[in-house]
Amino acid sequence: GKASMTSLLQDKLYELHSQAPSPSKDFHHFTLTRTEVIWRSWRISLRPNQENIFPKEVRQPHSDFLLNEQLHKQVQNIFGNKMLEYTLNLCQGCYDFLPRMPDNLIMHILSFLNANDIRQLSKTCKKFQQLCSREDLWES
Repeated sequence: GKASMTSLLQDKLYELHSQAPSPSKDFHHFTLTRTEVIWRSWRISLRPNQENIFPKEVRQPHSDFLLNEQLHKQVQNIFGNKMLEYTLNLCQGCYDFLPRMPDNLIMHILSFLNANDIRQLSKTCKKFQQLCSREDLWES
């Protein structure tokens, strides 16, 4: 069932980092674990007299993050709407188990698919794009 599948998940579910859109140079790091979200921001100033400012950090359990519209806006501004939706889904326990499986297991499953299905699957995410284009898959 669901409980046994979630035990296979690594603690870190997702991690993103990016520079804020111009004109800001600030750097943002967003980590989603099985229990909490961690948002770190570094203010980057181009003024030479300004000290390097330590990162600001917000840590919240999933339940608090789901209600934190201010943080939703930040995630949306930096990483986009699709990524916000994805992280909200993860916080509600909607896990994408398939791409999280070990590569050798996915490769075994792929060996049962026909070429057209493999091509379709390769369009779903980066991980499947990489695995579906491996030489050893097409040799069998």
